[in-house]
Parts: sequence; C-alpha cells; structure tokens
Amino acid sequence: MDHKAFKNALRTGGWLLSQAIKPFSKKTADWIRKNSKKVADWMDQGEKWTEKQFSKTLQKIGAPKDVADSLAKFMISLL
Repeated sequence: MDHKAFKNALRTGGWLLSQAIKPFSKKTADWIRKNSKKVADWMDQGEKWTEKQFSKTLQKIGAPKDVADSLAKFMISLL
C-alpha cells in the first residue's frame, strides 16, 4: 500500500484500518480508530519507518506497548 494512501485512510477517521485490525486485536482497532489523525500527522514527518520507530512513536502518542507493537507490525506489513 502506498504510504500516502495509508495516511489518507488514517485522516478519514481510521475506520477502515480499524476494521482490518479488529479480527486480530479489538484493543488495537479501538485505539487506532480514536487516534488515527495523530498517527497520520506523525507519518507526515518522515518517509521511511522501521517497526521499532513506529512502536516507539505510537507509545509516545499514547498507545499501550502491546497495542503499539501490534500496530507497528501491521503498518510495516502494509507499507
């Protein structure tokens, strides 16, 4: 998935992304739905991300560690 398309999906509320994640982790899906704009704003600051960078930054913007780790894996797999 193109990172620009991914950011646009986050900016529109993250609903679609949360639905994709929900079968794997309801907690992670709920968090991304509520915080998707923050994640998109952070992604605007750079072009290349590692799983570790995603996880650390997601934790900085309020994600619990388990949510951040799960979401980072998912996001890297899409990008």
